[in-house]
Amino acid sequence: MKLSLQRKAFAGKPLLGPFDLTLRAGEFVALTGPSGVGKTTLLRILAGLDQDWTGSIDLGPDPNIGFMFQEPRLMPWLTALENLRLVCEDTDAARHMLVDVGLGDAANKYPNQLSGGMQRRVALARSMLGQPKLLLMDEPFASLDRSTAQQCRQILLNCWQQHKTTILFVTHDMEEALQLADRALVLTGEPAKIADDTAIDIDRPRAMDTEPAQQLLSRLVQCSANFSH
Repeated sequence: MKLSLQRKAFAGKPLLGPFDLTLRAGEFVALTGPSGVGKTTLLRILAGLDQDWTGSIDLGPDPNIGFMFQEPRLMPWLTALENLRLVCEDTDAARHMLVDVGLGDAANKYPNQLSGGMQRRVALARSMLGQPKLLLMDEPFASLDRSTAQQCRQILLNCWQQHKTTILFVTHDMEEALQLADRALVLTGEPAKIADDTAIDIDRPRAMDTEPAQQLLSRLVQCSANFSH
């Protein structure tokens, strides 16, 4: 996937660009940067939800895109299984995906019977079930407590390694970016550009208290601070 973004404005004020973004097949990329810099707007552009911008985009021969929002956005009148069947009518495949995210016993439960973390896992299962070539994720675990978020991250990594989906994952949490991604992008400035593109060449599972992780974390934090204006 290749995006060449020349300009995106909001209320007449330039918000994004110019910059180029390339995502390789099967790559897990984290997108970080200050609040309000335009990370969600960039996801919306890639998803085709915002067409008021100038530039070009090449999504390849199979532009199947999934989107996991900050909130689960489950249909409250449908069970977990029925929510998955909105994107895939194959009941067996939907049940198998629920097993993959650790919710094999929750197929017939409604969203209000599930915890916040379980709802996020249903949303993850739904986004993966459509077999997207590109999955856009907008801070999907930000509102969860630390242990639940960590559990969801591990489930996400397991699903990603199994399905080889290309992922662009927005987060404010630099440690989350380092734990999950192959590559971290820092989007910052006015208008915002990609100020840093850092490969994360650390074997998984990753501990944040190691010297390589701390060096990368310091780089990302410093870059975001240096280019925030």
